Order: sequence, then structure tokens, then C-alpha cells
Amino acid sequence: MNNLKILVSLHTLPTIKSLTTIFFDELLPVLKTKVNVHILWLVYTPNKISLTNSQYENYTILDIHNYKNAIDVIQKEKPDLIFAETSWGFIDYALSSAAKFCNIPAFGIASNSLTIEKNLIENISSNTIRFFQNSIPTDSKQSNKFFMKRGIFFLFKYFFLLKTKFAMKKDIIHTLFTIWKFVLSDKLHIIFANDVVEFLESESLLNQRIKLGQKKSNLVVTGNPIYDSTFQKLSISKISDKKDGFINVLFAPSTLYEHGFWTHKQREFAVKETIR
Repeated sequence: MNNLKILVSLHTLPTIKSLTTIFFDELLPVLKTKVNVHILWLVYTPNKISLTNSQYENYTILDIHNYKNAIDVIQKEKPDLIFAETSWGFIDYALSSAAKFCNIPAFGIASNSLTIEKNLIENISSNTIRFFQNSIPTDSKQSNKFFMKRGIFFLFKYFFLLKTKFAMKKDIIHTLFTIWKFVLSDKLHIIFANDVVEFLESESLLNQRIKLGQKKSNLVVTGNPIYDSTFQKLSISKISDKKDGFINVLFAPSTLYEHGFWTHKQREFAVKETIR
């Protein structure tokens, strides 16, 4: 059976559940029927991570602070495949760019999500507010908070991307312009177009992605494996009758407010309207 090394960026340790870890939890059992899979988790946090062990049977934890740029990661770890989300993330953009430069296939998944449209002033305003925040969304209660922590972390990721582009011998002015266009775009700026094979959660995303500049041949409607185990449980579960006639519903809204995309007022309005 062939071996397959997949490089995946992650903003927390893989022991913490996230959409990315759940995606691979569902995907890997199927892949492993065809190939031997080893995941390289490239963890990017504000500070170096403390690990007693980074090597495991099915995965390895890599600390982004040990590498100069995404090209350096690829040259040292030699992945066969790269997972890069088509999002606003600097690290994913760096990995997808490096993958194309090193002629390594890259893939991602697009989920149905709420489109947040902002004008340039609104984008600059929200980004400025987030820049000066003293914590990042993944902080725990024990995490150290300090002035402009989020902004400093933003710059760390920005320079990692910048150094990746420079390692690819890209023109400095063009690179700076492209990245800031990426930062201030009011919609997803498809800098990933034609670089990443993207699996789509639904048919409704197909025309949307084509209009944004992606080639149809790079888009595959597959559904999203993160829901598989939940659907399987729902198919065999039974909702018990409530004595008071009510069914309890767990409501878990997206963290648009916590990530600075929405104001508190917008979040409260959305919650109330959804429940209503």
C-alpha cells in the first residue's frame, strides 16, 4: 500500500476539536482503506508550542516558528499533498502559493456560509479594531493577554506569507499590492483560483465559485464529511417525548461577532430573527 503525507495548517493543537480536525477525522478512515496516511499538522500560534512529543503513529506536529516560510516547510517535510482552505487566512494562502511553486497538488473544501459584504471603510474599521485587541479568538482563560496581541499575531502571519512570496522570487511591489488587496477585499478574493482543487459542500456553491474566478474543472461537489457521523446518529436516534410539550434545541451561532466581522448589535439581531 502506498504512503501519503498530507500537510495541514492548524491554528490550535490537533487535540483540540475544530472544523479542520473533524473533517480529517471523518475523511481519514476512508483514505486509509486505499493508502497509508500520515498527517503533518503545521500549528501556528502566537508563541512557540511546548511539546513533550511531536511524533505519533498517524501524525506529526510541526511548529511554524521553526520554519522561515512555506517553501521551507515543504522542502524540509516533503509532503505529497497540501490542504489549504480557500479563505482569508495568510497561512493557507502561503501554503497554496508554495504548493503551486513546488508543483505539489493542493486541495480544500468550501462550505455554505453567510456572505458578509462590507465597503472599504467598514473593512478598514473592523480590521483596525481587531488589530488592537489584547487577545485572539483561540485564547483560553489561562492565556496571557497583552496590548495589541491580535495585531502582533496578524503581523507574524503576514510576514510569513510575505517571506514565502519573496522565496518564490516574486516582485516586491506587486506582492505587497496583492496581499493588501487580499486583506481589504470585501469578498473572498480568489487568489487561490486554479491553484487548489476545491471540494464543494453543495451544488449551490458551484456557480458562485466559477463567478469568483475558479475553473470548473477544479471544482468537485462532494458534500461535507464533517456531517457524516452526525447524520448517521440522527438516523438511528429517537427524540423522547417531553412532559411539558417542548423540545430543547441547542443553538450554536457562528462566531462572527467574536472574530470582529459583526458588531454586537448585528449578532443580537441575527440571533433573535433566527429564533423568531
